[in-house]
Amino acid sequence: EARITEGPETLRVLNRSRAQFYCKAEGSPAPEIQWLVNGKPVRNSARHLTYDMAFGKILRIESVDAVTDRNLLVSCVAKNAVSSTPAVANASLHVYSTPPAGFPRIVEAPKMQVTERSQRVRMGCYAQGARPMRYQWTRSEVRLDLSRPRLQLSNGSLIIEKVLPEDDGKYQCSVTNSVGTVYSEPAHLYVREDVVQILDWLMRYN
Repeated sequence: EARITEGPETLRVLNRSRAQFYCKAEGSPAPEIQWLVNGKPVRNSARHLTYDMAFGKILRIESVDAVTDRNLLVSCVAKNAVSSTPAVANASLHVYSTPPAGFPRIVEAPKMQVTERSQRVRMGCYAQGARPMRYQWTRSEVRLDLSRPRLQLSNGSLIIEKVLPEDDGKYQCSVTNSVGTVYSEPAHLYVREDVVQILDWLMRYN
């Protein structure tokens, strides 16, 4: 039967920011995953976007509102052909109208970079606020597995050793502490095969 292996986490974010939820499930056959908000199925719109990832789905809510989105119930529902009942995991979304004391504030955010294959890249991210803090990174909306050999976290910043073409994409960091979660703006890392390609790219787009 379908079984949820990673459920969404309760989030506390600021008014007009975004919120991103993750859910993974397994089973045979592979389960279908659906997102619900306050018990209603989510349909893609300007504010509610869903993405596929390996063994799961992502829900992103844009420009959350301290009034209309206050204390939302977010549910991940997984089921397959042999499930007697769907597997369900719930989380809440809490929205602050103003930043409370200790809320994380990003003071260094990732920036767009153009690099050559095999180089070492640092995507910066650093936040102030109540300690301890947990840093997470996504590429093209999907959370990165920082246990991979070429990736490491250094005081919140992401270090990529010997970049490859598949590292090309939009990177975003999020910072969570006991008070809440904040997201950086996404920044694109462009990976080119050689210096000639980099110079050609810069001449075209600058």
